[in-house]
Amino acid sequence: MARPRFSFENPVTRCCLWLVFQMQAALLRKKIVLTRDLAVLSRHRKIAAGFPDDSLDYVRVSTLELIAHEIRSRGVAGACAELGVFRGHFASRINEFFPDRTLYLFDTFDGFCADQVDADKARGYVHTEQDFSSTKLESVLVRMPNRNRCVPRVGRFPGTACGLENERFAFVSLDPDLFEPTYAGLQFFFPRLSDGGSILVHDYNDDLYAGVRAAVDRFLSENRCAFVPVSDHYGSALIVK
Repeated sequence: MARPRFSFENPVTRCCLWLVFQMQAALLRKKIVLTRDLAVLSRHRKIAAGFPDDSLDYVRVSTLELIAHEIRSRGVAGACAELGVFRGHFASRINEFFPDRTLYLFDTFDGFCADQVDADKARGYVHTEQDFSSTKLESVLVRMPNRNRCVPRVGRFPGTACGLENERFAFVSLDPDLFEPTYAGLQFFFPRLSDGGSILVHDYNDDLYAGVRAAVDRFLSENRCAFVPVSDHYGSALIVK
């Protein structure tokens, strides 16, 4: 039996999401945070389980914090980058956990490129209608705890990567939602990833944007490398070099 497809247009789904957001807001107003640290870890974690105030799920942010610690402790060289920044919630955490590294912010800051959306729809990859144009570069930069380390690259990728051919990267977040930019991101960043560096691809197990899985699977097959699935809300894929 085919499982029903998740849709933001479904009134039951919208009601459930509204209730979840209301519960999160109520807990934040009362400053209630559920803490479950790693009891045997020999250092203090920067992440508390529960309901982060930037609407990011705990597993994704906690995974980032652990990756950042490993990269620092192992001396992995390189800058950081995010492709698909939107309002900068996750980018601000990257900037927080890598305070001394350059963070390149790749985004149109004007939503999807229409031809890329049309291409994914033609392939049957896109199963939702979402508008990511409601953001501005300045509002993103205001979120950054170490703004001086941020380098915006505004426009269509990979054209916006021009001049970075010799850059090395320690951590990259890929979150462009669509097949073409995801595949282009892997093609550009993976060869420039330092040994021990990581690429975290958001939405790998998100059926609403199936082009992400298709892009990752194609790239991994072509390059004979593997990934680790991450059990965050949209099922990220972690690629380590």
